Amino acid sequence: MDVRYRGLDISSSEDGSAVEQDASRLSDSDTELEASALALEAPESAAIARSRLTPSNVSAIPQKRGDERVLKKKSVLDRVSEFPGEMLERRDGRLFCSACREWTREKKSNVIAHVNSKKHAAAKQTRLKEKMKEQSMRQALERWDKEKRPVGETLPLAVRAYRLNVVRTFMKEGIPLKKADGLRDLLEKDGLRLTASTHLREFIPVILSEEQDALRKEIADRDVAVIFDGTTRLGEAIAIVLRYVDDGWTIRQRLVRLQTVSKSVNSRQLAQVLNECLSVCYGVHHKHIIAAMRDGAAVNGAAMRTLSVLFPNVMDVICFSHTLNNTGSHFQFATLDEFGRRWVSLFSHSVRAKLAWKSLTGSSIRSYCVTRWWSKFEVFNQLATHFPDVQPFLEANNDVSPITSRQLLEVLHDDEDRATLQLELAAMVDYGKPLVTATYALEGDGPLVLDAYKHIQATCSAFAQEQHPNLSAVAHDLAAGASGVTEEELVQETIAKAKPAVTWFLRKLNIDLVTVVRAFKEARIFNPSMAQFMALTARKLQGLEVFPFVNDDDLQGLVQELLAYIAAIADIHIESADEIVSWWSRQRDLPTWQRVLKKILLVQPSSAASERVFSVLSSCFHDGQESALEDNVQATVMLRYNRSE
Repeated sequence: MDVRYRGLDISSSEDGSAVEQDASRLSDSDTELEASALALEAPESAAIARSRLTPSNVSAIPQKRGDERVLKKKSVLDRVSEFPGEMLERRDGRLFCSACREWTREKKSNVIAHVNSKKHAAAKQTRLKEKMKEQSMRQALERWDKEKRPVGETLPLAVRAYRLNVVRTFMKEGIPLKKADGLRDLLEKDGLRLTASTHLREFIPVILSEEQDALRKEIADRDVAVIFDGTTRLGEAIAIVLRYVDDGWTIRQRLVRLQTVSKSVNSRQLAQVLNECLSVCYGVHHKHIIAAMRDGAAVNGAAMRTLSVLFPNVMDVICFSHTLNNTGSHFQFATLDEFGRRWVSLFSHSVRAKLAWKSLTGSSIRSYCVTRWWSKFEVFNQLATHFPDVQPFLEANNDVSPITSRQLLEVLHDDEDRATLQLELAAMVDYGKPLVTATYALEGDGPLVLDAYKHIQATCSAFAQEQHPNLSAVAHDLAAGASGVTEEELVQETIAKAKPAVTWFLRKLNIDLVTVVRAFKEARIFNPSMAQFMALTARKLQGLEVFPFVNDDDLQGLVQELLAYIAAIADIHIESADEIVSWWSRQRDLPTWQRVLKKILLVQPSSAASERVFSVLSSCFHDGQESALEDNVQATVMLRYNRSE
């Protein structure tokens, strides 16, 4: 008898010796397999491989049984009738809350607790807003039908309104409309039928028109400031943002136009775009346009000079955050710039290098982005903090990018270049920190005009004090280990490389931006905590003339209410600008001061609001969507940017 086992032929024999020999070989093979299996090592799992936590509503405390009394149970419809106006309904034989979109128990105490909860009250308000929005959509469709007579207008209005809402939701969340085809089964679950995404796109012009109508109502008869900028997308994309203060003293910013043109525009063309958008499309009267914020590009400045004839009350503000950021390009740190460029290149395309750095230092590598203010400083600051780890890291990972690693190590191995690099890194941290702090403080959307002068003055004071703690420490260590050079010589040599940037910054403040800096200084009058120490007089208030929109009538009203203002601010201590605005909203006895402040709050020290438009644009549309029509791009970004806070 022949037996085949794991590929071996075992022939029967009387003494069984062959079987024993083959069994012995099999036993040895199994032992080797087991040893090999034990030698295998599982890789360490990434942090995102952890088990997902699933919340549980099972109580650890055993439930007590109630008494056994037989109670008369009311029907679901009885509960609905018992609580009218609470958006309760019968669904699948159970009590359902259409406001909270969840089932609830029919027991009266549970229903009472549910309808009295804050969650239910908020949900009711949300549902009411949705109903108003749905009514608005229906009205928009009816107007669109009368104007365009589109194909499909004979469909039930409820179906078309639902399709419009689906398209609007996808656009608001930045989801490509094509994905609606894959979600069609889910979206049609409630019984309303959709259509292909190619036909759903027909609702985009309706959504854009509806958004523009809503914005017209928001800004009607209000003072506004315009923030504008351009970026390259299909030639050029021009973003126009309006800033206003509503009746509740909340500062609002709304994107009103995102226009694409075939190529970069000149000053006359840009002025035409701004005038058409503000005066024609949104009907803003020239007297209500009181400020314009933009970067220092020559075309923007020329456009504002052209528009000054049409909008005489406009205060032209060059973005301070751009100015502060551009200061960094005037540092003459040649060794640091070259080393930093190669350092960024080392990590830009290598995930392995990033993981190795984090494993060594415990912190993620800082990335560099051309469009993000001071991202280069963040890279240099991290480089200075972990400088002792740089050379060991490069030597241990020189195979990641051999050429770049070798070039970086050449700098570190050369004593003179290494010392220069350390000195320039330290100087960059000392000089860059006040610039970065001011940049980030001035790029927000709040009432920054009240604090702008403080941040600008802090930057100037930091430069004037000539204190360089990091540079002095590095120079002290280098001078102690070298001969023929003193600490003071190293410090002064490095400071000379930073002086061009300081000189450029101070020249911008004292020449190009002197009027705006003065305006920010005068705006401190509206800060109660500071105004009480200013010895306010009628002559002091004349300084507010630096704002073009403050006229003689405004100044006369401010003087008449001055004594009341001085009495109101006695012993007042308010720290944040938001608290200052809240305080002013309650000063009904100072109507002129309130009116003037509402205008001044529209002046911003930066044009960061328009920069954020381009960030939204990049997040919603990738390179594969460059053929998207302008109405799709504009409506999507407007919905995303203008969404409720």
